[in-house]
Amino acid sequence: MKRYVKTGLVPALLLVSTTSGFAGVEETVALTDVPAIVMEAAKANLVGLRVVSDAPVPLEDESLMDDNLSVTYEALGDVKITGANTETEDDGSVVYEIQGTVDSGRRIEIDIDPDANVVEIEIEFFEEDVPGAVLKSVEAKMPDFVPEFIEASHSDSLQVIGYEFAGKIGGSPMDIEVSADGRDITVADD
Repeated sequence: MKRYVKTGLVPALLLVSTTSGFAGVEETVALTDVPAIVMEAAKANLVGLRVVSDAPVPLEDESLMDDNLSVTYEALGDVKITGANTETEDDGSVVYEIQGTVDSGRRIEIDIDPDANVVEIEIEFFEEDVPGAVLKSVEAKMPDFVPEFIEASHSDSLQVIGYEFAGKIGGSPMDIEVSADGRDITVADD
């Protein structure tokens, strides 16, 4: 079964030890400590995964239009699993975050619950791969924001549910979450 991702490019987050960022508390775990059912689900969902890049669709009158979110597909390549975290959400639930890289060097993360259900798939995107409407929205609402890393977040059906940008404003680190259409931007709690 081929899996597809419908979004642009987003830089991946480096997760070291225990951190907090866009969601709950994360702790690094050894791959050998990840339950077999979770690892099997991660591997099964990463086979044949593809990513898309922004197609050249012009914005009409510089407004944000859904038509500007058109995409094309390109193969990700083989995924090499490199690490894992657990993330404990505010409600006490735990998600396993399995990280890896693909042949092109892109970072990828698949979040899976203890019952092997895919919660989210995050793929590193480069700025030129993020749909124009999303970039224009960030620039319009946060003109001094300089992105350093972007990732696209996908549901288990691989529909884009949003983008996570890590960057700086005036030299200060800032993480923002942007809706898939670019209309909503939220500063993430640290």
